Amino acid sequence: MGIVSSVSIEHATPAVFYAHNPSRKNYYDIACQLTESGFDYFAGGGFLQPRGKKNDQKSVFDMLHEKGYLVVDTREGFLNLKPGTKTVAINPVLDGSKAASMMGEKAGLAWTSYAHTGVPVPVSAMGAGAESFNGYYDNTDIFTKMVALMNL
Repeated sequence: MGIVSSVSIEHATPAVFYAHNPSRKNYYDIACQLTESGFDYFAGGGFLQPRGKKNDQKSVFDMLHEKGYLVVDTREGFLNLKPGTKTVAINPVLDGSKAASMMGEKAGLAWTSYAHTGVPVPVSAMGAGAESFNGYYDNTDIFTKMVALMNL
């Protein structure tokens, strides 16, 4: 299971799937929870505070490495990923461009919305449970669908 986002990976929108924190601006704390999430794949615009607010904490990149994640930040690195590799793919220019589409296609999923609204968004997926994610859905329903599939 993975998260693909056009914003920083510890931004409130993608983090809702793997972190719990009293403030959406506690970017470092949220990034630390990412390393403990159990997800296999993350892709997005990097980390806002990879060493904390004061740049004095253990690097999130070191924590990811310790947890067995491969961090890729080039197109070549991304295209050479092997199936089953725990991955954090970073591309600081994810603006709805070809890079974002490429990551979604490589991960076998798509979820496109450029606004924080309840409008239906096109969603598709591959693999176990994919039948639950093919069509247009209110973007706020994605979480509920994921929880149901995980029997939580």
